[in-house]
Amino acid sequence: MLTILSVVIGINLVLLLMSILSSTVHDIISSILSLRGRHLRKTLIDMLGDQAESFFNHPYFKQLIYADKNNKLITPYSLPDWINKETFSAILNDVLQAAQNGENMAEKINKIEDPGIRNMLQFLVRESDGTIGGLKAEMENWFSQVMERSSSFFARATKWRLFFIGLVLAVILNADTIQIYQRLSTDPELREKMVSVAEKIAAADTIPTIARDSVLKITVQNTKTFLSEQLEGLESPLGLGWNGPEHANSFPDWLIKILGFLLTGIAVTFGAPFWFDLLKKMLAIRNTVGGGSSGSDSSGGGPARRSINPPQDNDAEPIGTVSDSK
Repeated sequence: MLTILSVVIGINLVLLLMSILSSTVHDIISSILSLRGRHLRKTLIDMLGDQAESFFNHPYFKQLIYADKNNKLITPYSLPDWINKETFSAILNDVLQAAQNGENMAEKINKIEDPGIRNMLQFLVRESDGTIGGLKAEMENWFSQVMERSSSFFARATKWRLFFIGLVLAVILNADTIQIYQRLSTDPELREKMVSVAEKIAAADTIPTIARDSVLKITVQNTKTFLSEQLEGLESPLGLGWNGPEHANSFPDWLIKILGFLLTGIAVTFGAPFWFDLLKKMLAIRNTVGGGSSGSDSSGGGPARRSINPPQDNDAEPIGTVSDSK
C-alpha cells in the first residue's frame, strides 16, 4: 500500500510541476495576445451589434485597458480582461442616453438599425418597471447570463490550449508519465526522495512559482532552475530531459512514449491547484497508513477584484415608450 501511494505521490509531484510550467507559459501568451480581452470584445460585439463601437469608444471602457498597466505589457492587442455587470449597464445606459437631441431613451432604442440589439433592448424595456434603474437591472441580468455561458466556452478553449502547451513541453522535457511510473515503481530510493520533496512542497502550503525575466518570457535557464530546485536534482533519475540513459529504440517503445506524452498533456489541463490539493491528500493518506500524522490543510481565496463604477444618477427617470418594431 505504501509503495503504491509513494508512486502516485511521485507522479503527482511531476504533474504538479508540469502544470505550473504550462500554466505560466499559457498566462504569458494570454497576456501578450490579450486572449481574455479578445474573447470579451467578441462577446460584447455579439451582444451589442451596431452599438458595440460606441460602447468600446466610451472613455470609461478605454480606461479599463490601462487599469493594470503596471502588471502587464500594453500592446496593440490589449483589451480589458473583464468588466462587471454594473460597469456594463452603466456604459450602455450612457451610450443610449448620449446625443438624444430631445429624444427619450425609448425613442432612440426604436431607431437602432440593427434588429437584433433593437429587439433585445425593447424586450428589456418591457421587462423593466419603466425606469432607468429597472432597465439597468435587466441589462445586468442579461449580461450575467451571457457571460456565464461565454466564460464556460473560454474555459474549454483554455483547456485545449493547456493541453497543447503541456504536450509540447512534455516532448521538450521528455516528461513521459509512463516512463516516470516505471522508474518510480522499480526504484525504492527514488520513491522516498520524491515523497520527501513532495512533503517539503506541501508543507509550504503554497504552489511554487517560476521566476521570469519579464512578462514576455520564461528563459530556459529559469525553467531548469525551477525544476532543479523543486526536484532537488532528480530530473535524471526520473528520465526527464533527453540526456537520460534510456530512450525508446523501437516502434512499440515510441508508441508507449507518445502515449506517455499525451497523458502528461491531458494531466496539465486539470491545473496546478488540482494537483497540489491532490498531493496534500495523498500525503495525508500515506502518513495515516504509515502510522504518521499529516499536517492540516489550509485554503484561501485570491484577492477580491475591486471595481470602480461610474455614477448612476436618475435611476427613477422614466424611459419612455418603445415600439415593437422599427
